[in-house]
Amino acid sequence: MLEYKNILDEFVSRVKLVLGKSFVEVILYGSYARGDNRDNSDIDIMLLTTLSDQRNKKS
Repeated sequence: MLEYKNILDEFVSRVKLVLGKSFVEVILYGSYARGDNRDNSDIDIMLLTTLSDQRNKKS
């Protein structure tokens, strides 16, 4: 398994512990998702949850 996959697995495990049932999905995008990453590439992820932004809720 590649090192970045180990990092993602650990990240997802910790996010699930913190968010519990609010966790939906982690989406990998960017160079790692395309397979054209380089040694200095960052890991681009999107974290989806069922949580809402309270500031955007109308009373």
